[in-house]
Amino acid sequence: MSAQLSYRLERAAQKKGFAVHYSGYNLCTPSGQIVKLFHTLVHLPRGYGASFVPRQAPEADGISWHIDIRRNDGVVRTGWVNGMTLRRQEGGEDEWVIFFNGEPLSAERIASLFVELEKPGPSGLHLAITRMWIVRFGRMPFELAQALEVITHVDHLDLIYDALLDQRKRSLIEDLLRNPPPVHALARYLAAIPRD
Repeated sequence: MSAQLSYRLERAAQKKGFAVHYSGYNLCTPSGQIVKLFHTLVHLPRGYGASFVPRQAPEADGISWHIDIRRNDGVVRTGWVNGMTLRRQEGGEDEWVIFFNGEPLSAERIASLFVELEKPGPSGLHLAITRMWIVRFGRMPFELAQALEVITHVDHLDLIYDALLDQRKRSLIEDLLRNPPPVHALARYLAAIPRD
């Protein structure tokens, strides 16, 4: 099914002029079965790329397998944050269906997903903060990425970026993202944040 997903993504990408690369690898499941999974990379405009990556094992329920969707610049959006799920159809032992946002995957759904994936990522300080977060802590959690996306006050963004550069504690930087201090108190707030 992950190979079939690669072919479906490739077909939709060809219609938009996007290049696609995919690679297969073997994996041993917890039950001892050897399965071949396919990881797909869709090259989007402006240098972005979207990866469709099956997880290393089926879900605990034994009847579903999750496929993560990730963009190479670390941007996460509501439209794809939950990825896709490969689920066994009721009553059919070998009948599997890929679901996206609760509905069976279709050509129309793939096309709308590509539109979402194509949207530009953050620029300026938003991008710098995202990159610095990745360097220090790895992938930014979705809720924090959403919080960052809506911050518009430049001094607040400066404060977050400086806190990341100055090796301030992760928990306090997270608090700064979630609960912005009053604009007039930004400088005092940074001075009070302890270093790691």
